[in-house]
Amino acid sequence: MVGRIDIYGLVNSVQTTPFMKNRFRIMERILRHINRMEEESKRISGGVFVVDLEGLQLQTSLVNILRGPYRIMWGTLLEQYPEIFSKIVVVNVPKFINIVWTVCMPFITEEYRSKIIITSEKWRQEILEHIDAECLPVYYGGTMTDEYGDERCRSLIAIPPPPPFPRFKAIPSVELDVVFVPAGGRTVQVYNFEKDSRLEIFMHHDQEFTMVVLYSDEGNKENDWNEEELQEVYAGCERPALITIDHWKWTVPYTGFYYFCYGNEKAWFKSVAVEYRIVSITGVGNSKAEPIREFSA
Repeated sequence: MVGRIDIYGLVNSVQTTPFMKNRFRIMERILRHINRMEEESKRISGGVFVVDLEGLQLQTSLVNILRGPYRIMWGTLLEQYPEIFSKIVVVNVPKFINIVWTVCMPFITEEYRSKIIITSEKWRQEILEHIDAECLPVYYGGTMTDEYGDERCRSLIAIPPPPPFPRFKAIPSVELDVVFVPAGGRTVQVYNFEKDSRLEIFMHHDQEFTMVVLYSDEGNKENDWNEEELQEVYAGCERPALITIDHWKWTVPYTGFYYFCYGNEKAWFKSVAVEYRIVSITGVGNSKAEPIREFSA
């Protein structure tokens, strides 16, 4: 129910890492269900994703958000799960759908574009061509109700809260350091951590950039930078510019050297300033984790 979401409030409140972790959990749950269906039927299966645009309004902020945070967040999910949906059915389509389509097209792969079905005003009849009535709530043209007799199945399908969008968890107050990433390049910080160490990471930036964490065991010297021989331990992805401070905790998987790589590859002229703080959590207190080396790559 994209049209009911307070999109502007969402991007002003959301923290990138918790949001993406939640999305990945949902996608993994869908994937497990599809795998079970394939085991039972011995046939290739896929989900049908219904996008309800009821209530969507054309605003300047909508276009900017679709081009920025939504492009990165949903583009990452579709890239990581290229086969999970067999069809994407769009209902309650507004008259300005051409504008939305033009903005969204760059981050939707060609394969997924071929799966998108834009319905007409008779969408309740058209959607039944793609989804069995018993699997579709009554409100959407099917025969399904939840255990409470609700024709929208609100106990099964989350309804977005009305504006304003609720704020996420409070973030501890902490002083942030700054690392600068040159245009067209990357900045790498090297840390040495013990296995099972707990880290608390804070990050803020007003421009998009990429980040990946690579690992080298203790047998390698920290100044032997050979990216192809390093192991990716924190998935690389593009990070959208948001006004909130991102905050998450991470358990170190191995003892050794960790390369935090910040990238600004798309920029021609402007560098990116990334405010951050990595805190090492111990039983006797917390301490700031200091990089043992920093260099451009």
